[in-house]
Amino acid sequence: MTLRMHLQIAGVLLLLLGAGNVFVPRYFNWKRDLAPLPLFTRQVFWVHGFFIIVILELFGLCTLLYAGELLEPGPLSRAILAGMAIFWGLRLVFQFFVYDSALWRGNRLYTRVHYGMALLWAYLATTYTAAWARVLG
Repeated sequence: MTLRMHLQIAGVLLLLLGAGNVFVPRYFNWKRDLAPLPLFTRQVFWVHGFFIIVILELFGLCTLLYAGELLEPGPLSRAILAGMAIFWGLRLVFQFFVYDSALWRGNRLYTRVHYGMALLWAYLATTYTAAWARVLG
């Protein structure tokens, strides 16, 4: 499998992740949990959630549609790939060192999701890092 194909897979995964995030507020009952917060804090939370979905979809589309261009050496491809490699690498670190394990330990579903998401972050970080290394030449 080529690096271009891995980037395209990463793009599809990001599109799916963005689409899946649409269901997160209902699943975790954010409306109820956020109700006691001040209006400003609630609105900032919802706006940030919306823009996370938008950015995931844009990252996914750009990666899927422009995988070949991302692999062409140049300052823009190096910058984008470096940013993506760092972003997803940090997300992997946060999975284990920021989220409290009490959130998922003892719950089979949440434990599976925790490790599944860690695999996703690792795949994304590895794919973007490999592409970045290639364009660094």
